[in-house]
Amino acid sequence: AVAERPQPAHRTAAVETRDFPIDEIVAPGKVELNPNRVSKVLPPTPGRVRRVLVRLGDAVQAGQPVVVLESADAGLALATYAQAEAQAHQAAIVLAKSEKDLARARELNAAKAAPLKEVVTAEADVETARAGLAMAKTAAEESLHRLQLLGLDPARHTHEISVPAPISGKVLDLSVAPSEMRNDTNQPLMTIADLSTVWITSQVSENSIRLVTVGEPVDIEFPAYPGEVFHGRVRRIADTFDADTRTVKVQA
Repeated sequence: AVAERPQPAHRTAAVETRDFPIDEIVAPGKVELNPNRVSKVLPPTPGRVRRVLVRLGDAVQAGQPVVVLESADAGLALATYAQAEAQAHQAAIVLAKSEKDLARARELNAAKAAPLKEVVTAEADVETARAGLAMAKTAAEESLHRLQLLGLDPARHTHEISVPAPISGKVLDLSVAPSEMRNDTNQPLMTIADLSTVWITSQVSENSIRLVTVGEPVDIEFPAYPGEVFHGRVRRIADTFDADTRTVKVQA
């Protein structure tokens, strides 16, 4: 019997160029909210807080009502819209009548039964009516836009306004309670943050910052999660360094 000697396997592959780390930087960091995903919920108009529909720490979806206000501005906005719609309807009737009058004046003038002056007057009336209708429609559109900003339905008369969550996330701060009167529309009712992404901010020493570039991967470890490694990428490198600590802020 003759034993066959195994033949060595040969493989070929295309040469690739890849980046590889030339050094490793370890720096302490802290978790911060993503500033692009934090929203202050502001009252759209002064009013009294009727109901608070969420609690601190609740998860909410964008568009979900979080607070109900009672405001005189709601009734006023609805009345203004109804009046603007009525004026636009009346302006359309005036335009239709003036167009009929013009057509009649032209027929009579063609039959030598009316002077040209009446045709010219009727034409001017039509132009005036068209301008009036355009202005009325603009006023109605503006009043409707006001209702939309307040979240009101033109078909439902109410003095209550539902304030929606502007983004999906969690309620991190709640500074409103039922029966409060809110006159300052710049004072937030609550803070909602999307925690699906967060910032990790580190202070890298001045001597090592040359090794850090925007876009490179970062491995993150937390004492609260031993053995787990989270991954991110460098998004920002500060343009200046801290003169006291001789470090540069890096955010991933």
